[in-house]
Amino acid sequence: MKTKTETRLAHACDLGTNVHVERIDTDLSVEDAQKLNSVKEASRRGDLKTAARPGRVFRLTPAN
Repeated sequence: MKTKTETRLAHACDLGTNVHVERIDTDLSVEDAQKLNSVKEASRRGDLKTAARPGRVFRLTPAN
């Protein structure tokens, strides 16, 4: 089994958070999937402190 570290973007509303996760072959671990979900939920609530715990938070704006 190969383990690879990558950065995923957890996107919710107008916020995005870069979250570092480990992939085993093609699957995420349960813990990393829960980490992504908790970041998305915190972003939806506007809780930037919690959303920024595992990574960097960005405000996403349209480029039209």
